[in-house]
Amino acid sequence: MGDLESKILVRELGRLGGFGARWAARRLPNVAFETHFELKESLIVAAGIVEGLLTKMGRRIPELASDPNAGLFYAVVGSGHLDLNPTIVRIELQSFESRTSLFIRAVAKEGAIKQHSARTAVEKIRVALVGEAPSVSL
Repeated sequence: MGDLESKILVRELGRLGGFGARWAARRLPNVAFETHFELKESLIVAAGIVEGLLTKMGRRIPELASDPNAGLFYAVVGSGHLDLNPTIVRIELQSFESRTSLFIRAVAKEGAIKQHSARTAVEKIRVALVGEAPSVSL
């Protein structure tokens, strides 16, 4: 998965900055961040909420197919400084009694100046879904 994520991020950065950005992005490391939390809603309701949120915040990734019926979602969202750092977000939903467990993982390219793009993307999504202030200092 790491090679595919890297190729997608290189392509997305190239859309912003052309050949030079693609060249530089190939040499940058991928940095990931993940979290887990629960929603009070059922799996079907939570899937609809997540799909709507990701549609509003980002766009689908052709190479990584989302499957709402299986509770699996992928999107590229803007994160980091001015939301200019493309970040891949993966959200997996699992039914837990009458609630839904969410596993969110984000990965982004990071250079010498750390933007914490993956962490920022995960926290923005968590806040949008739960409505709480971030649990970690950004």
